[in-house]
Amino acid sequence: MTAYGWETGTIKLPSAEFSRLRKSVETADRKAKEASFEQAQAFWKGLTRKQQTDPEAYNAALNEHSSAAYADLTRRQERLGWGAPASERNRLAAKQQILSDTLDKLRQVAAGRYDPQTRAYAPGKPRRVQVADMDYPTNRTTSWPVASEGSITFDRETSSVHWATGHNNHQVERAHSDPLAQTLFAEIGKVRWTRGTGGTLMGNDEFNEDAGRENVGMGGSYITSGFGPVGAADPEAYMRTQPYRDSTGKLVRAEDFPGKKAFERQMRATYGGRARSRGGAGAGRVPAGVRTGGQFTTRGRGESSARL
Repeated sequence: MTAYGWETGTIKLPSAEFSRLRKSVETADRKAKEASFEQAQAFWKGLTRKQQTDPEAYNAALNEHSSAAYADLTRRQERLGWGAPASERNRLAAKQQILSDTLDKLRQVAAGRYDPQTRAYAPGKPRRVQVADMDYPTNRTTSWPVASEGSITFDRETSSVHWATGHNNHQVERAHSDPLAQTLFAEIGKVRWTRGTGGTLMGNDEFNEDAGRENVGMGGSYITSGFGPVGAADPEAYMRTQPYRDSTGKLVRAEDFPGKKAFERQMRATYGGRARSRGGAGAGRVPAGVRTGGQFTTRGRGESSARL
């Protein structure tokens, strides 16, 4: 089933954690590009002299290699099955991303000159992929693309990370399954949060928007996730915030979130003494006039413990 959607937001990180998270994404990106470079070198070494010099022979060899490689990944996925652990599915997704990046690079280096008449690249002379072609990240890199349209962007001045998926069909799911996103989310799950840090993410999807066309008060953007003290203190985000550890290492449980208490106060103010906690028999009932952030979203394959 198609599902156009988007998700975006900024998470303020403790200053002691910012460099660690940015470095983890840099390292993951470098390792993936190193693996892609090795695959590109192996492909070139396997070519005949004609394939290394003739554009048509090179492209034919590349197409054959691409078909065989994707067929192998498909077989692995079928053997793995949907019931496999998320870690195994994530590893296979990472291999597929590296293969895709490798094939893109192999096509780019032999693309040749851009022809404005045909709006395409005229075949050029094939060549080996060089280190300079790989665009390796450095300690100054602060932004990375995710799933074509999305991005992860670190801001040193505000000690924050901005997440954006882009807007397309299944784009949110694709962005969350991206290997760099998987790395980021895993590291966010290890953060020891300090006062005033954390944040919330907002999103929307076509089904929610369609519902808003038929029902007044529905269809607006909604909170998809909360992080750290900021998420836990928000009465609209606390149910989408995972338990976390504070700067001393103490576990802050969901039942202790300030946002839960704030929501219950809102209910008492609306219903008086008849207010019930979300966790009781009246769970799920929201009083009129109290925003909930819209419908809840679910995450598909590739979901990490730190949910965005």
